[in-house]
Amino acid sequence: MRDTLIDLFDYDLWANNQWLSAVETWPEPARGREVLGHIASAHRTWLTRCMSVEETVPVTGDLRNDFQALHTQWIDLLRICDLNAYASYTTLTGDNFFTMIGEIGQHVVNHGSYHRGQLRGLVEAWGITEFPETDLIRWHRGQREN
Repeated sequence: MRDTLIDLFDYDLWANNQWLSAVETWPEPARGREVLGHIASAHRTWLTRCMSVEETVPVTGDLRNDFQALHTQWIDLLRICDLNAYASYTTLTGDNFFTMIGEIGQHVVNHGSYHRGQLRGLVEAWGITEFPETDLIRWHRGQREN
């Protein structure tokens, strides 16, 4: 599971960077940056729930650097932690939960995929037909080519 999660976080970084480059070409890049900023903030929120605020890098708004720094911290955590250990946290609505770190990692990557799908729907609604194809299988194919 550890290697799979690390792979998924590598994919997630690649996909976020693909969309980050695309967003800059849009007629309204602010909305795309907002969605990508939400993905970065969620990465940090969940990382903080697994570690601590003091150990987690802040999200600065320089999304390319934020994604890279958060990715590095997630990979460092995934390499050393017990993926079956439980993180105790309080949600934004005040509910308390215990969740395994491995499950949190899966959620973080899935959350990014969900919001990148939101970006695709947004650009399609604008009539834009050129956008990154960031399906996981495309990333795997690219990894085999390298």
